[in-house]
Amino acid sequence: MKFLKSLFLIFCLLVPCFLKAEEVSPPTASAPQNEPAANKIYSNPINNFIKNFASASEPSRFFFAPTSSILKSLEVMITTGGFFGVEEDKVLFSQLTVGLGNIAEVEFSTSNISNRLTGEASAIPTSVFKVALIPQRFTQHWYIPQMALQLRSTSWRPLAKESSQLLSENQASYDNQRLNHLRVNSRFTTLYYVVGKDFPFGGFHCGVSLSDIRTQSGHQVLYDEALYSYIPITIPELKKQILAPFGGLYFRATEDTWLMAEVEPIPRYGYDVKSRIVSIQQAWLGIGGIRFYIGKWLSLDTGVKYQSDFDGIADAEINIGFNLLMPLKK
Repeated sequence: MKFLKSLFLIFCLLVPCFLKAEEVSPPTASAPQNEPAANKIYSNPINNFIKNFASASEPSRFFFAPTSSILKSLEVMITTGGFFGVEEDKVLFSQLTVGLGNIAEVEFSTSNISNRLTGEASAIPTSVFKVALIPQRFTQHWYIPQMALQLRSTSWRPLAKESSQLLSENQASYDNQRLNHLRVNSRFTTLYYVVGKDFPFGGFHCGVSLSDIRTQSGHQVLYDEALYSYIPITIPELKKQILAPFGGLYFRATEDTWLMAEVEPIPRYGYDVKSRIVSIQQAWLGIGGIRFYIGKWLSLDTGVKYQSDFDGIADAEINIGFNLLMPLKK
């Protein structure tokens, strides 16, 4: 995260240099052969790299839900930001996406999940592979939609540790046995099928997602209030698949501003007091807001996030994120 912030700061400081370079006109074919070196600024590889920023692509996602578009070959997009709640601490996220051959892209990021075990925000390292099903040269026709498949996979990470503070609703007593603490690890993999289309006035992208969610290494300790003793219990491994639709749309309100909204399913982890096991359910995440283009290669996303398992609008969170797109190849 510190590396991404430092890189973002460096590029912000270079903005005046980018603008100054764009004001210089490239040499024409009729220019004399002994033209001064100052008028041949674009022959410098560094200035050629800066000139490529004018052709940067738009981000290939909404706030978080994928779109059916793909970054151009050797384009690198860095996203960093966070969710800021009214009562809770901020939750930071980061993403690094690389376009490959105008047909695919890979991404390394963090995924947020709904954790009703501890109430704490859980960010899990995530790797993503996305491939276009129809080449871009065909989707330039208005009657041919864009289609893509995306696979998002996380690594095993603890949902709750023995030192975690559990929500009071999970510690409720049942048969004089109260949950003292628990430990459980989880991971999930989601396959997205996306169909969409971009138009001069806006666009839409929607599809279906299939999530495979699993837990392992579960262990809990109950406290028997009648016997004044602790009872260790193993939590069985769980596996659940969730098939659900998702989608988003945007409208180009001005030349530099999008209005965006998205809805997608997310896994929700809870605890069943009666059966004494961890439960996996589906929750819905919705975000609405704007994307403002500071430059062709730099945009700001800001909006409001709400989940179906929130208790009320007081739990809504403000999303703020920056997208830095670097075209390494023209």
